[in-house]
Amino acid sequence: IFVLVLLFLSCCGILLLATSDEPEFMMWVLLAGALFGMVFFGAIAFGVAKNQLGPPGDIALVLSPIGITDRTQIVGELPLIPWSWITQYNVVTFHGQALLMFQLRDAEEFRRLLGTSTLMRWSFAMNSKMFRAPVHLIVLKHLQHHEQDLLETIQHFTGFPPGSRS
Repeated sequence: IFVLVLLFLSCCGILLLATSDEPEFMMWVLLAGALFGMVFFGAIAFGVAKNQLGPPGDIALVLSPIGITDRTQIVGELPLIPWSWITQYNVVTFHGQALLMFQLRDAEEFRRLLGTSTLMRWSFAMNSKMFRAPVHLIVLKHLQHHEQDLLETIQHFTGFPPGSRS
């Protein structure tokens, strides 16, 4: 809806600029802001739609003896995160939303894994700032497994229980 509102504002801005004898600076600023917002939020909306409206049964999270592959992110699948990079894990609630939180051993190593994705790097930085540690978060409502089953499976692979440090 936000993208559609910005599209409407962009069209109105273009119409105003085309019909105005002397376009004002503020018209240009609003048009530029609306176009930027449309591209930025459009990309996010596309990612959300792709993740939410994908074929039923898509695998969102892969847990293996080697590590975890997170396919829940808006911008796409993350490469394998080895268990050795994870120092602690647990389910936390933030603003009423249950999250699977992985505390990471080396923030710089994880940044390299994220590659050039500005959105993922920004998200990692904000999450790490909020939790005062380098963390990777996964929203649990996107997964079709019970919280306890996930924690037991992760404990099986890591060898340590939720909330304790490796």
